[in-house]
Amino acid sequence: MKNLTEKKVFEFFETFGTDKDWKSLLADDINFTSPMDEVDDKDKFIELDTQFRQLVKKASVKWIITNDEQASALVNYDMALPTGDSLNITFSEIINLDNQKIKSIEVFFDTAKFYEFLSKMETK
Repeated sequence: MKNLTEKKVFEFFETFGTDKDWKSLLADDINFTSPMDEVDDKDKFIELDTQFRQLVKKASVKWIITNDEQASALVNYDMALPTGDSLNITFSEIINLDNQKIKSIEVFFDTAKFYEFLSKMETK
């Protein structure tokens, strides 16, 4: 049985590749950190995440552990470019909630693999 934090995290990742609402799951002052970007408010995060979501066909939580309103998850992303190139990549994500809203996300991933994938968009 999933706890409330786990349910919220799964709910967020289940919106990738769908038309489900995800913006309502975010705190207004969400903080996002990755090897490529850092933003500290909801509007900036939505802009950044919308760009990322255009590439994602599906996100699957492979593993998760929670403690109160904190979660650590391994998330597998199936991605595709308009060129037809695809990528399967796993991110490690640390998610903090506050009052069941996503307050912060910190992600770690293979940047070389991701940059190589993105470069295929520019060369075709």
